[in-house]
Parts: sequence; C-alpha cells; structure tokens
Amino acid sequence: MGTLTSFFGGSGGGAAAIPNVSYDPIRKATYKSYLTISQYQNFTMVPMSDTTFATFAGSNAGTMYGGHYTINDDGSITENQAPTSLGVNGAPFAGCATADHVLLYRTSGGSADGCFDKVAWNGSALSLTNILIGAGPYNFQVAGAALFNGYLIAMFAEQAGAGIQAAMIRPDGTTQGTGFNTAMKYGTLREVHYTGAADGIYGFGRPSAGQSSSYYAIGYQIVLPGATSGNDWVIQSLYDHLMTNSNTFGQMSGIASWPSRTAGAHFFGVDGNSRWGRGMAGREGLSVEFSQSPAASPTTNGEIRFPADAMTHDNYGNWRQYNGTITDGKDNSLVLISNEGMGSFPIPSAFDFVGVREFDGKTPSSANSKTVQVGKYLVAAGESSGTNEMVLNTYEVE
Repeated sequence: MGTLTSFFGGSGGGAAAIPNVSYDPIRKATYKSYLTISQYQNFTMVPMSDTTFATFAGSNAGTMYGGHYTINDDGSITENQAPTSLGVNGAPFAGCATADHVLLYRTSGGSADGCFDKVAWNGSALSLTNILIGAGPYNFQVAGAALFNGYLIAMFAEQAGAGIQAAMIRPDGTTQGTGFNTAMKYGTLREVHYTGAADGIYGFGRPSAGQSSSYYAIGYQIVLPGATSGNDWVIQSLYDHLMTNSNTFGQMSGIASWPSRTAGAHFFGVDGNSRWGRGMAGREGLSVEFSQSPAASPTTNGEIRFPADAMTHDNYGNWRQYNGTITDGKDNSLVLISNEGMGSFPIPSAFDFVGVREFDGKTPSSANSKTVQVGKYLVAAGESSGTNEMVLNTYEVE
C-alpha cells in the first residue's frame, strides 16, 4: 500500500491532481491543437469524462446535431462521431454528463417548449431519447448537475404555471421525469436563481407564498434523488424559507447563486433598497446574513442590480459537470469562482472571453468563445465568420 503522499499525488509519486478550473487558480494554459467542425447554431459542449466530450447544435425549427470527441495524450482531438442528426428539432441549451449519458436541455418549436433528453453514447454513436416536455421556462430557472454519486439531474420552472419539471438519469441509464409545485416564485425580474451542486439543484429567492408587499422572506428549494421506490432512487423536492422583516430585508430584487465546492450552494441577493442578503443552504436548512439599511437611498440602478452586474450571467442557471466544474447556461462556459468562503464577496465570472488562438486561416466572428474543461484540458470553441463552422482549441492547464 502506498504512502499518503503517493496516494494523493504528492512528492512520494503518483499522478498530479487535475485542477478544477472553476475553483482552483490557473497557473498557465499551454496551447495544444485545433479542430474545425461543421455545426455552429446554438453550439453547446458538454464534458463527459477526462478524455471525452459531446457537442450539440441546432435551432428550434431545425435539426439538432450531436458529435462525440476524444482528447488524445498530445492534446489533439479525435472525432469519434461527426455532427449527426439526433432525430429531433431543437436548440441545445445546456447539459451535464457522465461517460455514458448526457442529460441535455433543449428548446423546440415556435413556443420554445422545454425538453429534457437522454443522449446515450454506446462507444460508436450517440442516440437520443426524450424524457419530458414542458412549457418553456425562464433561463435563470433552468439548471442541472452531475452529482457526486453518478446521477444526472436537471429541472426548470415553467412560465405558464407554478410548476417545476425535473428529469434524472440514473447510472444504469434508466430515467425519471416528474413535476412538482414550486416553492419559489417564477418571474422575469431575477427574483429566483437556480444552480446545480454536488448533491442536487438549489433555488434561492422570493418564495411563492411571499407575493404581498408585507411578506418578507428568503426561500430555498432543493431538487435531488432523495427518496426510493423499489430499487430506484427517485426525485424529491424539499423547500423552506426564512422570514425577515421590512426593516432588515425586503422582497428579493436581484439574486445570483453558485454551488459550494463540496455540497450545498451559496447565494447573494439585494432588495429594492440596496440592502443585501447572503448565505448558503444544504439539505438540512438555510443560513443567511443580512445587511443593515443603507445610510441613504441608492443613487444608481447598479447598486440595486449588483447581482445582475457583478455575478456571472445571473439571468441563466448554472450547471455542475462531472468533474465538479461549473458552466453557465448562457454560453455553456466555465464559471470561475474567486472565493468560496463567505468572508468576502465571491464573484463568479464566466470564462467566455478566453478567445480562440488558432482559427485555421479563418476569421473569428467575435471575441466571444465557449469554454469547458475536459480532464486536464480546456476546450475553447469560437465561430468562424461566414463559414458556419466552429473552431475548437485545446489548452493543457496547470
């Protein structure tokens, strides 16, 4: 049996730990290779293992395509399956995965209905099976997670009613789709935000019961595989709220949330008077710290909308990947979290302007890129102007 240092990759030998780019500092990223692929509309990447990832592209009224790729030891990319029709129409939005399955969210049709799909990789081809279809949600209330135990889970809150739709893929490939009444308010003003974590999906914000001007509370909801039916874990929803008062914290005006590195999740929010509340939650409860009322009324809209301006795309939910990294729902780009502790403001920042270095003689359409972590590599994808193609660069990170 090896020593502790050899087991953990220390000076006694063993492999060095792969950084979790969402939380660990990046010392350097060394460029390795590029690959050009043919599909570009609503392009989405989902890491599946330390060497493989899937790509998806398509539009609401058009064919959705899926591809599968391996990163080799030298950082080059092998195309296992070129972008191929998955037999449905849709615009891929975000996803999380294991080596065998992707839990993918897409919109489809003129009404942009929300769909959860299982996309399976059998070693040679991707295949898609729909799990559920629901009324289109707001983007900041769509989130998913590859849980530490190998389950994939995702949920969204419907615009058309007070309902949550949730989907799960178990490690054996069986699926569940179900609905709940939501304990959180849905709306267009970022009063609720969802994030995937190691143990489930967390929602923070204004509880659905708190719609009167005299009701002040911070609510949270967790969706997780928390019950059993026969031999299967099934999806469960837990929720609670913490009453405040009008002298401490009013109704939520803006909020952002992000997962803790191990389990649970954090949030930071403000009310309409620029007072803030921050805290975290786990399965057993909610911990919140509130600010005092400001000395003067806020003078700029930016003070009230701090989460919207300073946090990562707070109008899109977060997705936890198999390796513990976090991606946002806007660009499917890595989220960098500067400080997990609550002693200072942790400011998540999307890694969506890292840029693409090699464009194979083509012209980038913008500075924006989509970036995910696959093992010890970053994969950064940028659209090539006028060619309807995506160029993927790999970087080895330390």
